Amino acid sequence: MLRISSTYCPARYRRALAADSLPQRFGPLQNLNANRRHRREDVAPLTMDVAASADYCQIRYYTYLDAAAQCINRIRTRDATDSWIVQHNGAGTVIINSFYAENFGKVYRSCGNCGTQFKRTVQINDLWAVNGDVVAGINTNFGDTATIRTTRIQGMSLNDVCARYTGNDDGDEPVQTGSGPDSTFCRYTSADITVG
Repeated sequence: MLRISSTYCPARYRRALAADSLPQRFGPLQNLNANRRHRREDVAPLTMDVAASADYCQIRYYTYLDAAAQCINRIRTRDATDSWIVQHNGAGTVIINSFYAENFGKVYRSCGNCGTQFKRTVQINDLWAVNGDVVAGINTNFGDTATIRTTRIQGMSLNDVCARYTGNDDGDEPVQTGSGPDSTFCRYTSADITVG
């Protein structure tokens, strides 16, 4: 069953998601188990909607969509400390809503060294981030943007919410060029973030 999100998943994306059917090998992300690692790769539009529970899991989610949107809703995850939770490899938009992350590297990372690069957009709403390195990592040289609203952080600073990189397409490690809000690429203010 493909669930279409509501508040922060704009109608134009809901229509696109409803119109496209997933390949048979892809389905909704559901029935996640605590203390297990889950890895998922999708090449078709998808809305993930997982009801919050007392259990947590580690999710490593890759998206390869081109010119489409994905909404990722109501996820709780912890101990994704090795890298990132959501890796955006294709073009288009990822919308993350009502997300709890604890002990993580990055909640979202626009691929910094994929062989083919795109402009990517992420919108993050209603996030609670505890003891992470960075909420979102984006590549400014490809025109990426991160818009972050109604987010609470603990064990992190305002500058840890968004990190800017110079990405590449040759597989080299991308270089971080800055962090914190800048109104161009990292779109948030102190009013959008609750610290503590």
